[in-house]
Amino acid sequence: MWPEVLGRVTVAGRGNSGCILEGTRAVADLPYSVVRGRVRVWSSGGLEQWGGDQVSGLMWHRLHDGPPPTTWRSAAEDLGACGVAVTADTVTVHASAWGVQPLYYLQQGDSWLFCTSLARLVEASSRALHADWDAWASIMVMRHPIGEQTPFEEIRRIRPGGSLHFGHGSTRPTRRVGIPESTEPLARRLSPMDVAETVSRVVGRAAARALGEAPDGSVTLMLSGGWDSRMLGGVLARRMPGDAVRALTTTTHRDGFDADVAFSRAVADRLGIEQEVVDPEATSLPAYYRRAFRRVGYETAEHAWLEPAAALARSRRAPVFDGIAGDVLLKNRMASPIAMRGRTHRERGTLLWQRMAGKTDPRAPLLSAELAHHIRDRAREAFRTEWDLVDGHPE
Repeated sequence: MWPEVLGRVTVAGRGNSGCILEGTRAVADLPYSVVRGRVRVWSSGGLEQWGGDQVSGLMWHRLHDGPPPTTWRSAAEDLGACGVAVTADTVTVHASAWGVQPLYYLQQGDSWLFCTSLARLVEASSRALHADWDAWASIMVMRHPIGEQTPFEEIRRIRPGGSLHFGHGSTRPTRRVGIPESTEPLARRLSPMDVAETVSRVVGRAAARALGEAPDGSVTLMLSGGWDSRMLGGVLARRMPGDAVRALTTTTHRDGFDADVAFSRAVADRLGIEQEVVDPEATSLPAYYRRAFRRVGYETAEHAWLEPAAALARSRRAPVFDGIAGDVLLKNRMASPIAMRGRTHRERGTLLWQRMAGKTDPRAPLLSAELAHHIRDRAREAFRTEWDLVDGHPE
């Protein structure tokens, strides 16, 4: 599992005034601690260390294999990691270029805190926090906050590829937005078979590594029966012994027909793998949902229904393969060709907004039409701000 990380950057010459974390509940269950100059980082697991020309760094949550980085940009872009880089005069806290792993920050006294968990950062804060109603509008319409938003005005999220840069003697960081772009054009257009072969190769390597790490020699496959979990299941069934793959499926907890259960059973039977269906009692769902909401900092209600199966998967402590969001990452379901038909950047933004939020009605079941319209307008304004950041980026 990825470690949970909480860090503190002390403003040059100011000490830790107003921000003493040592001995508090916020770090009580974070046994690892590393000090780099005016940065201290606590974590639930060991962090990777790297060094370069007059710079040293820590990184976590890397997404790619590769040699140790020598700059924070190579850590963020080449390895997809979050981290911190320290020189004699500067500190840089950076997010992953992929934006998959959240990294939040908050000013407290003469220090700045950064954390992978919104709940832990709230616990570490001694400041009064206030609701960010624009973020809540985005949550209601887009199903998650947009850009730097969080449910709290005082806490922000570092954008994908972005960073906080503390210069010599500075009391506030410079925020940098980094949007990596590929400068090497593809030699040819990729076909569906190219994508399938790449996925098969990557998953195959991961499967071999997972078998060596699995406590009981098995891995867990989150199987919904959709195309992405079918593809994962097919690769795993070919690459691993028949009894090494154990499929886990849960219902969406709605009355009536549940397609996930029906489709997944057919897939598991065809692949010849063991399957377990998790269908908890309705009375237990509120507790599961509360746990899921806390895990994601109350920033989204998406896939909270998966928590009963996720809890069982965590208890097994076996490697987990999950194809969630394959349709977004591989099929580009949100930024579809239809959304890219606009002649201008603004037109494409409008089409993408309609694609992502067009079917969302924040009225149901409690709000008046006037208030729902107001909430939708606030969310759309936040979306436009983020969309303008990629104006001119290769498409």
